Amino acid sequence: MAALSRNIQAATLQALSKPTIYPIVLVYLDWPDAAVRAHSNVGQLSYDGFQWNGVGEFGSLQMPEEEMGLASQPAELRLIGVPEEIDQYLEDDIRDREGTIYFGAVTERNGNVLVGEPFEIFTGYMDAFRERSQVEDGTLRRDVILQLAPGPSQRAFAEVFHTYEDQIRRFPGDTAGRLTLFAEAEADKFTWPQ
Repeated sequence: MAALSRNIQAATLQALSKPTIYPIVLVYLDWPDAAVRAHSNVGQLSYDGFQWNGVGEFGSLQMPEEEMGLASQPAELRLIGVPEEIDQYLEDDIRDREGTIYFGAVTERNGNVLVGEPFEIFTGYMDAFRERSQVEDGTLRRDVILQLAPGPSQRAFAEVFHTYEDQIRRFPGDTAGRLTLFAEAEADKFTWPQ
């Protein structure tokens, strides 16, 4: 059995440990004009000071498995049977903008009252956004599919080097990294095997 590696609030863990659970998935997307907050049940849900809109049976989620070597796989969000009004969003510049998926529990089936806090199960950035049309039972159905690539966005700030001076500037009095210069100097003397 794999070890539990998520930071789950006690009330949420207790709700998910019961014989009958009422799960919910929440999705946050940093859309260019306004953030998108949606959940897998119906109606509106209040969480983190915002209203999250339910997509119910019109939404689906495909997540990569949490096994070694699959961490670079994308998550896929789908809205099923969307109206033509969605066309105005198909050309939005969403690439490399944040996307986060949460999992939690609610008080009743298809409910929208959370038990405890949902926890993050996937974070990444929006990658591909496309439309797909297909005929189902003689009816044309339009879906939109959004892929979330894993990891931090390329827009995220990253430092290539972190020195002792950086450390004490950010955290005065912290001595972490004080031997870095010594280690770098000694590394120059080391001959790597061929």
